[in-house]
Amino acid sequence: MQFAVIGLGKFGLAAALELQGLDNTVTTIDHDEKLIEKIGDRLHYAVIADSTDISALQELNIADYDAVLVAIGADLEASLLTVLNLQNLNVKNIWVKAKNQAHAMVLKALDIVKVIEPEQDMGIRIAQAMNYPMVTQYMPLGDNYFLIKIVVTSTEHSLTALQDKYPNDKFVGVMRNGQLISELDVDFQFMEDDRLMVMGEVESLRALALEFKAQ
Repeated sequence: MQFAVIGLGKFGLAAALELQGLDNTVTTIDHDEKLIEKIGDRLHYAVIADSTDISALQELNIADYDAVLVAIGADLEASLLTVLNLQNLNVKNIWVKAKNQAHAMVLKALDIVKVIEPEQDMGIRIAQAMNYPMVTQYMPLGDNYFLIKIVVTSTEHSLTALQDKYPNDKFVGVMRNGQLISELDVDFQFMEDDRLMVMGEVESLRALALEFKAQ
């Protein structure tokens, strides 16, 4: 898939690198030339551009991306202008980091925007990690939808059986020895310490995670 991340603070950079690690094509955008020079070698495509300038986004064909993450930090005006530009360019899948509750309320008034509240989401992640120790990664995606990474505790687990039991969940791939296996056919066999990556709604994912609870 093809994603764009606008704003390369700690949050935006972490998201971009994680998306790259999941075998996606990621374009990163920031107006700070010195910052791009400093971290650009860690990124697939790093572009110096002002996202509040709609023509700059048009030149990047931003509407062709599967999703765009606006991770602009302190500058609330720049964040909102960027979101409005993306909407005017008919970007359908927009994710936005909210600095605070007031920022989040304004963003939520824009119907097509998925709002990320990092502090609230971190609290949820910590609670989930304490309650579900077999889940090593827990990423809220908005609208009660999440991406999780589960430690495979036994080779007796059957991928096909899990897919049949949880048909509404998307089995994204398996991390094995630091490598992503994205083609999970009917003959796929788990190995201990594999990391199964799944997207779905929270209640279904909770039930799925318990399948891997250590005995």
